[in-house]
Amino acid sequence: MSKKKQPEQAENEQTEEVKASETEQKAAEQTPAADWEAKYNELNDRYLRMAAEYDNFRKRSQREREQAYTDAVSRAVTALLPTYDNLERALKAETADTEYKKGVEMTMTQLVESLKGINVAITARRLGIASCVLGCAGKNGIDAVRRKLDGEQVTHVFLPVDGDVRTNMKIVPQDGTGVTELNEPGAPVNAANQRAFSDLLAEKTVAGQYVVLTGSLPPECPPEYYRDLMLSLPERLFVLDVSGAALMAGLAARPFLVKPNRSELQAAMNRPLPTMADVHQAALELLEMGAQNVLVSLGGEGALWVSESGAMFAPAIPVRVQSTVGAGDAMVGGVMTGLEKTGDVHRALAYGAAAGCASVMTEGTQLIRPDDFAALLPQVQIQDV
Repeated sequence: MSKKKQPEQAENEQTEEVKASETEQKAAEQTPAADWEAKYNELNDRYLRMAAEYDNFRKRSQREREQAYTDAVSRAVTALLPTYDNLERALKAETADTEYKKGVEMTMTQLVESLKGINVAITARRLGIASCVLGCAGKNGIDAVRRKLDGEQVTHVFLPVDGDVRTNMKIVPQDGTGVTELNEPGAPVNAANQRAFSDLLAEKTVAGQYVVLTGSLPPECPPEYYRDLMLSLPERLFVLDVSGAALMAGLAARPFLVKPNRSELQAAMNRPLPTMADVHQAALELLEMGAQNVLVSLGGEGALWVSESGAMFAPAIPVRVQSTVGAGDAMVGGVMTGLEKTGDVHRALAYGAAAGCASVMTEGTQLIRPDDFAALLPQVQIQDV
């Protein structure tokens, strides 16, 4: 049977508990600062390790996503190649059905657009003039594009939009000809993004400045978008390097220069253009539709410049062809360099012809080498037509 504590005994125990509590509190108050510092360092180390582990996890996950995306693109390319080859065979086949042939050409055109503006800007920068890239770009993957432009010392401003930066694949045979191009559509650019880019272009460019509008329009952009951009900034000197509906609509804004290749010009005219006279006549028709100058790139033949004051032709310089990828973009970059440096369209055509020829001397998707351009420029012979 337990005994109840006497009041005096209970009071003594309470007194001892209070004293013990006070002793612990004083001991805590007297804990050296070094102990607190040690605890802080321990917690900080744990935090840093956790942060490093998370960063490694994030990077590993990003690499895994990128690899999965690359694998998916590779599988898609493998599946599409037979289809592309069949389209190419169909385009080469003789047929009296013009509507059929036009449909095949339109399908092929959708597969051969690329990040043309970036190539033009890099070419111009390598040839000695400052250039800037403006555009809308998918949030996923744009960092690689920025790093490339930074490495080339090209200024850039991209408006981020939801989606991925598109992947463009070039398959180049050993002889450098017959390039197969498979290009994804870009991220959609909605009406709000379109207005934001129009404002950006107005802010970053000035009257009298050359502005190159190039490449296929992204999803949700109407064919008239380039036209409306040019009409909103009439003091700029616009160069329109596009095809299809965007080209035809853009002529109404009277661009300073349009630059189709022979295939794009044939599609615009809806007829074959087998001879130089045919190409010349088609270029004159583009002038009637609104273009101030027309530059037609003709591959291994050269390039034809047509304006109201006359026409001139730059024959291609014989070089060893490694790859034709990006040759048209290099020509535009060369023309822009010539216009900026000399202000003379004859010299601008020479610059463009030399840049286009220098471009085909590089392998794969590599861009122009300035030394090649410098060696070729004196060899360009401009002929009045």
